[in-house]
Amino acid sequence: MPSASDGILSHWERQTAIMKTSNFSKRTSAMKTFALILAGGQASRMGGEDKGLALLGGKALIDHVIDRVRPQVSHIAISTNRNLEEYARRSPHIFPDARQWQHFGPLSALCTAANDLQLATADWLLVVPCDMPYLPDDLVARFETVSKRTPLCNAYYVETPITMHYNIMYIRPQILQSAIPYLFSGMKTLRSWLQQQRARSVRFEFDGHFADLNTQTEKGKVKPYRAVFARIGGIMLSEGISDGIFRGEMLQFAPFLPTQGNRIMFTGIVQGLGKLTAIHRPSEAFHTYVVELPQEAADNLQRGASVANNGCCLTITEIEGNRVSFDLMAETLAKTNLGLLKEGDCVNIERAARFGDEIGGHVMSGHIMATVPIVEIERDGFNRTVWFSLPHELKPYILTKGFVGLDGCSLTIGKVEDGRFNVHLIPETLERTLFGSRKVGDRINIEIDPNTQAIVDTVERLMAQRYAK
Repeated sequence: MPSASDGILSHWERQTAIMKTSNFSKRTSAMKTFALILAGGQASRMGGEDKGLALLGGKALIDHVIDRVRPQVSHIAISTNRNLEEYARRSPHIFPDARQWQHFGPLSALCTAANDLQLATADWLLVVPCDMPYLPDDLVARFETVSKRTPLCNAYYVETPITMHYNIMYIRPQILQSAIPYLFSGMKTLRSWLQQQRARSVRFEFDGHFADLNTQTEKGKVKPYRAVFARIGGIMLSEGISDGIFRGEMLQFAPFLPTQGNRIMFTGIVQGLGKLTAIHRPSEAFHTYVVELPQEAADNLQRGASVANNGCCLTITEIEGNRVSFDLMAETLAKTNLGLLKEGDCVNIERAARFGDEIGGHVMSGHIMATVPIVEIERDGFNRTVWFSLPHELKPYILTKGFVGLDGCSLTIGKVEDGRFNVHLIPETLERTLFGSRKVGDRINIEIDPNTQAIVDTVERLMAQRYAK
């Protein structure tokens, strides 16, 4: 077992010199955010070549990342284990992994950074890999906004409609020390370490910003490791092998791909009704709901598990028998009907689907786009036809006989008229869900079908490009 103090002295000496020579740029935010770019990996998919220095469009990958990150932070540090002089031209603050932490992936850099004097002075640390050249311009701003709404949280990571990006972090520098005993215990994954920190995800809708170049190299220039295809209506679409594919122009087709990585998925089949037994309001922008789950959804509960409440994906924070707690921030309270609930109200409940489960409805993410009011209810014997107002921005995605998620129920769209649409409900749906007690004026959470959205958005983009020529 390596010694935790092995090689620390020279590291501290390096940091003292760095702090004397480093200059800081000014940001308008009161928060002091530093960036740590991870360039110390072995790059096995590139034949061991230094990925950060591989060329894309005539410029090193790390230079693309720096260009994206520099306007958003006060200072940039680089973790690298080779070509130190090359990286020093880009930032005076570089460091290799300490000897005892080498070959443990990104956690090696975090453990070494835990003893970095300069990084410790930051309010927040943005951690990004060196192979994501298209990071969004508002990355830090989005993280900062969420952190202000959840002041007790010390770690965040990126979530997109496709997957979780645990290697893009926004963390308090103080928690870096916890990575050291974590590695000594034999644990090695970023995901588990972030879970230990009770990290929260921050949603970004466009996964193309976070495309990493898992690449091979040829004559120093990056080329795609694999192409991305999507099948729409029996027609195979593909992009040429170019920078465009990495800008995410085809990554929006991910709902069609057979593997969804760590993406949480629901099927739209409500398992029962949960009762809201308590609401804690430490602030207007942060509430904790305590929900008593139906017996059908109460087996094998774990903290951190995802449960759809009226179709909205929430994370279990506490468990007491059949009662579980969920934290809701301002965005959830404002954009969904969960913010309208009071103690004693009920919600539609569905646990996240597991591998091998039957998909009785359609694939749903649990991310609510808006709420729509019920404008009319028609009764025909035991059945009901419910009409909803149709927001203008969702109109392209609501198609006759298409799928839609309403309060977590996977339903088939009946008719679409100007400014409204309907669904037909059978007695089973009315009995097992809240729709049995819904009335005109009630607001319902809506999630459009991601496959429909991908098709519509892509066709519109391709047609616009064609007619622009």
